[in-house]
Amino acid sequence: EGGGGGRGGGGGGGAAAEGSGAAVPGGYDDTYAPPTLSGRELTFQTRVLNPYLVCTLCMGYFSDASTIIECLHTFCRRCILAHFRDSSHCPTCNANLEPNPRDYVRTDRTLQAIVDKVFPQFAVHPARAPDKQASKGAGGKRPSSPQQHAAGRPQKLSRGGSGAAAAGAGAGAMAAAAAEEFADISFSLHPTAGSAARLEKPYLRTSNRLTAGHLKKYLAKKMRLSAGAAEGGDGAAAAGSGVSRIEVYCRDVALEAHLTLDAIARIHWKEEEDLVLTYHVAPA
Repeated sequence: EGGGGGRGGGGGGGAAAEGSGAAVPGGYDDTYAPPTLSGRELTFQTRVLNPYLVCTLCMGYFSDASTIIECLHTFCRRCILAHFRDSSHCPTCNANLEPNPRDYVRTDRTLQAIVDKVFPQFAVHPARAPDKQASKGAGGKRPSSPQQHAAGRPQKLSRGGSGAAAAGAGAGAMAAAAAEEFADISFSLHPTAGSAARLEKPYLRTSNRLTAGHLKKYLAKKMRLSAGAAEGGDGAAAAGSGVSRIEVYCRDVALEAHLTLDAIARIHWKEEEDLVLTYHVAPA
């Protein structure tokens, strides 16, 4: 479903043959080569980015990347909206998004800008209709595997060069077309002293409309705690309920569930640096 969303092929054969180092018929060499930096130019195999830039619904690179703010999983907008015609759950973690799952979807302009910069050949002009023909481009059938579009071959990414300028212009046009969408915010989540284990990926970027309540639910899922752990409420009542309780803090101030990241940054953080939040899991 939603197969017309992604551009190119993100997964498949590239990773499967990585260990063998064998050449694929047709001249495609799947041998891994580490990234190299020469002056202002970085050369790397784009397949190393596949786990982060591929939509798991269409297995193509993100097209109009959109993130579910409830669980922070990202898909092509066309793909996730098509999925929501038959389901109200996240296709990755099965998070329940009822009654209106579309309300949880936000455009991820930062992630899309990365895709468009690394793969400018797949960038779609914002004025072009977002259909399958747009994904194919002027040259005909769009690539569907790493072998076809050379996702595993070294790509060159210039720091501040003409390529970056062109990609920046495309990303700027997309941002202007989606000006009504919410902005993104970077932040980190760290446990308080003596609290739960540290997150594997504590540095995050998402919509600034995400709330402290959403973060509690996110932490509960990551730590495999019951949904009740994210509810908060009165400390004494929670302590007697037999359910672990998660609290999120900014500068040692416990955050109310309805506060957005934007409000937290303005009211409590008040710094130019990225927002830093801490969390504590009170035992049952």
